[in-house]
Amino acid sequence: MSGADATPGSEWLGATVGAGPCVALLGLLALGVGALLRRSAGAVATMLGAVLLPMVVSVFMSTEALQPVREKLIEYAPLNGLTSLNRIPTDGSDGTGRPQLGLLAVVTCAVLAGAHALLMKRDA
Repeated sequence: MSGADATPGSEWLGATVGAGPCVALLGLLALGVGALLRRSAGAVATMLGAVLLPMVVSVFMSTEALQPVREKLIEYAPLNGLTSLNRIPTDGSDGTGRPQLGLLAVVTCAVLAGAHALLMKRDA
């Protein structure tokens, strides 16, 4: 345990402060995808695929040549990011989930900017 994790309640605080923004970003990402696709069923299916597909695909990458791709898929999968924020990563590392949260924030901002631009073009 590092010095930052030794304080009482630090795991609870890290999980609470980290998991809240992660779930909020996933919700905003779903909103952006829904605005881009303009179909609720398509948006739900796309978001389920985006959240679940990286972990499912990595299970079937068992050859040695695909090992680096498999490790990156597991490391940056949204589910692993959420569990890392709760200090129970699925890839066996003891990471905090902050890189995954940052990547999710960047992707969410890009999707929301694209959705805004498309809505202004289509609906204005």
